[in-house]
Amino acid sequence: MKDEENNSENSQSDISDVGLCTINKYEISFNKMICEIMIKSYKEALKTCNYIFDNANSNYSDKLFILRAILHKEIGNKEACFFNR
Repeated sequence: MKDEENNSENSQSDISDVGLCTINKYEISFNKMICEIMIKSYKEALKTCNYIFDNANSNYSDKLFILRAILHKEIGNKEACFFNR
């Protein structure tokens, strides 16, 4: 019986075993921004986008640049928006 308990304890994955022991803070911020967009809180979404843009890895900056421009357009800030549709 004791062997079965030990096996069941060992078979349960610890989150750190699969590399999920820390959550990427920028992923959390991105999810927050998506929620803000869904509820049409574009100014708050823009603040969150700017935070990610200023602090996250530069690999994402091109996508965030486009998203930031769309948010500026939704807010009505045409000077900061690089395209008009």
